Formats: sequence, structure tokens, C-alpha cells
Amino acid sequence: MTETTMVTTMATTMATTTKRAASLVAVFLGLLLMAGSAGAEGSKQPAFSGTVNLNTASVDELMELPGVGPSKAEAILAFRKARGGFKKVEDLMKVKGIGRKTFQKLRPFLALSGPGLTKRGPEAALEAPRSQGKKGREASQD
Repeated sequence: MTETTMVTTMATTMATTTKRAASLVAVFLGLLLMAGSAGAEGSKQPAFSGTVNLNTASVDELMELPGVGPSKAEAILAFRKARGGFKKVEDLMKVKGIGRKTFQKLRPFLALSGPGLTKRGPEAALEAPRSQGKKGREASQD
């Protein structure tokens, strides 16, 4: 093998190795990005933070719950009307369209007594001044 042939062969081998390494790095970075976004999705906080009274909530209040749209909210109201209310929060699983998985997702936000919708967390803190009476606003300005 001549010296020129050896140099050409080595250059070709190095170029191929470099391309393979670059491809592997790109695949690795892609996998890291996918893993990072999957982790972020799992850690997202729900948009709603509070409780909804199943026995008094309106359609709009029920729709504040994660995964509850107009049809499920109407089904909850129909069940409540037909049965005279919910005796326990687990009765929600008897409503058509709400199975065990959906119930588990909703459970932290459900109540059977108290106001129809009680917000907690940062959203509630921002809304609290609007819901105070005259005395509450005067006291908060002092």
C-alpha cells in the first residue's frame, strides 16, 4: 500500500467515524429532550386548585375540574338530581363517563359539603380581594 493510499484510507475512516459519532450525539440529545419533556408533563400542576362541592356545584363550577367538560358536568348534575345528591364522593364513579382513573384524578378536588367552589393557592389569593365585602376591603387598605 502506498503512502497516499494509506492517508486516503485513514481520512475516509476518520470521516465515517466522525459522522457516526455526530449521529450518535444527535440521537442521544434527542432522547434527553424527550425524557425531559415527559418528566415536565408529569410534574405539571393542574390549572384548578381547590375543591368543588358535588352536591351544590353548577355546571360551570364542575367544568373547573380537570378533565370535566360540558357533557360530564351535565351528567354529574343529572345523577345528582336523580339520586338526591351524592352520599360519598366515590358515588361519582357511578356517573357515566367517569371511571376509576378519572375519579382518582378528580378526588383531591371533590367535597360533599361547603361552598360550591372553593379555590386555593395563588389563583385564590389573586381573587380574594374581589370577593371581600366592604369591611374586608377597608381593613385590607389599612
